Amino acid sequence: MAEQNGGITFVYDGTDPIGSSTNCTLTVNGKEIPTSNKDEAGWETHIQGKKNWEISVEGFYDPADTVSFDTLLDKLIALTQVNVKYSSGVSSTRKYEGTASIMSVVRTDNDDEAAGCSFTLKGTGALTPGTEA
Repeated sequence: MAEQNGGITFVYDGTDPIGSSTNCTLTVNGKEIPTSNKDEAGWETHIQGKKNWEISVEGFYDPADTVSFDTLLDKLIALTQVNVKYSSGVSSTRKYEGTASIMSVVRTDNDDEAAGCSFTLKGTGALTPGTEA
């Protein structure tokens, strides 16, 4: 069984990875549309409706990163959408691409810890699966 090391997966803003990330999560959801009626003998039924997707990223705060807390904060304030890619960058592995709105940027500065940050990117439109070249 083939496995992939999660430590090599990054979220990219265009071609630049979001720097100093420690973990990232891609979530894809389908909306449930209830279709239950009296003929279902007490069982719920549904059909799938619209889909949505979201990427969350956590990491360390480093203003020297090409794509950092500060660059994503600037884009959020300017209402700039980003072209994102969720990928390991390794040839022949899966990648997922789409356009997203930056929904949140959070910076954490705790005593006796490295400064951290996190981001939530909400897809607008389709998420396109593909394969890295």
